[in-house]
Order: sequence, then C-alpha cells, then structure tokens
Amino acid sequence: MDKMTTITNVYDNVLYNKNLKYGWGFSCYIEHKDKKILFDTGNDSYTLFYNMEKIGINAELLDFLIVSHNHWDHTGGLIAAAKACKHSLTYVGASFSKKFIEEISGENNECKTVADIVYLCNKNILIGPELSNNGLKEIAVALKHEKGLIIITGCAHPGIINIIKELKKKCPENIYLVLGGFHLYDKPLAQIKDIVTEFKELGVCKVAPCHCTGEKAIELFREEYENNFIDFHTGSTMKIE
Repeated sequence: MDKMTTITNVYDNVLYNKNLKYGWGFSCYIEHKDKKILFDTGNDSYTLFYNMEKIGINAELLDFLIVSHNHWDHTGGLIAAAKACKHSLTYVGASFSKKFIEEISGENNECKTVADIVYLCNKNILIGPELSNNGLKEIAVALKHEKGLIIITGCAHPGIINIIKELKKKCPENIYLVLGGFHLYDKPLAQIKDIVTEFKELGVCKVAPCHCTGEKAIELFREEYENNFIDFHTGSTMKIE
C-alpha cells in the first residue's frame, strides 16, 4: 500500500460521479505514503462534507490540510474541516492573515505557514514555496513517487509553468503528473498553446487539468496528450502504483 498513491477529486465545477454535488471551487483528497491529505476545501463546507461522506472519506482521520491560496472557492470548507479533524496539521501560505490562522487553529489542529519549501514524510511530500504574481500568492503540493513527481495546484495564479519550474529546482526528477486548476480560462489561444508546448518540453508525462483551467485549454491538453490526458472532475479517483 505504501507504493500506491490515490487522488480523488472531492470538489469541482464539473461532475464525474452524478451522485455527488458540485460547485465552483476545488478540493482533492490524497493518500500518499500512508498519509491522508485534503488539499483545498472548495467553496462551502456543506458540499465538501456531503461529497466526502458519499465517497467514504473520514475527516477525523486526516493527517494534513493544505490550502493553496486565500480565495473563497478554496477555503470555503476549511474551518469546518479543521474542526472535524481529530489530530492534524494545516499548512497555508505565509500571506494568510493572523486572524484567519487563529480561526483555523484549535485543540486538534495546528496551523503552520509556508514561505519557502516545506518537506514532510521523509521529503516525500513537498509544500510550497509561496509564489506570487500580480499580488496573488499561492502554494502547490508535490508528491514524490517511483514514477516521478506529482504536482497538484489549486489555481496556479503565479503561473503553472513557474510552479513546475520552481518545484523542479527543489526536486530535479522527471514529472509524472500535473493536476488541478491551471487558471487558463481567460488566456488567449496562442498563450495556451505555448503553455501546452512548454509542458511537453519540461517532460510532463501526464496531465489532469480541471477547475479554472477552462474548456478551451482542457481540450488543447487533451488533443496534445491523448492517452496521457486524465479526465479529473468531482468524484474521479486515480490510483498510481
């Protein structure tokens, strides 16, 4: 089981499992190296917990909560999730306000801020660093796997290519998978094409774009990556052995 990494989309604006609920936002549940992680918490706690219950995710057993950035569609269920944990650590960017951090922290949950890279679980889990673009600050998470690095982003406001390059500096190995929101829905077609090309040049093996990536960009990734493109929406689960 230690070699298996499982990632489930818990909250997204597109449904895969019709028995679940959806909304604008993002959250995914990760099992990696015997650790249970919730990355981002969607737009609202009701939808988040409804989906978690239906999927069979017990919030009490979470080891880590990781929040990419302080936007409502990623923090909506955070306080409720932090209160539900029996014992966990929450990681947020250093730009989060002191007041927000105090709200998250509690008897069973400690909140830590991330400025530079943070390594967990014998350096098998990487969080950060907090990158910035036009005042928008964000952290990503990366998982070390035998097949290569797995990079997960919330919205990629600092630029999805910038995030990939920064994590390659910290962990110079092949990139097996990049998934999450790439924030390309408002970008011109030519720029999206250049980004897809850069993904290939950086050696990204598989992609699973969702949330704010945008339909136009998702289709371009699908065309370019073919069998290495993964549909990843609310209720989707991928198992990486």
